[in-house]
Amino acid sequence: MKNLKLVTAYVSCEFTYNGSKVTARRTGNYMKAHIPLIDTYEKKSAVQKPSSKRRIAYQEGYATFGATYKGNGIKFQARYLRVELECNEKGKIKKTSKLK
Repeated sequence: MKNLKLVTAYVSCEFTYNGSKVTARRTGNYMKAHIPLIDTYEKKSAVQKPSSKRRIAYQEGYATFGATYKGNGIKFQARYLRVELECNEKGKIKKTSKLK
């Protein structure tokens, strides 16, 4: 059970730099649950532009462990997930993930 994969969050991106500005284009993204008792919701993916020399592509959302029956349910635990790809003007790519 220790190595059981519950949820996968994924983002891919193509970065370019023209000497003065970094651009980014997401080429793929998703968030999915691997077992029936987990639901993903409030999923969002975009590219952030903190400066002209830096771009961050991300996928984020929530995963809830619980069960529903005829519209009624119980949630045992909810977690926020976020994965990021960041690139700067030097071409350095940084991968990060957060689970709260």
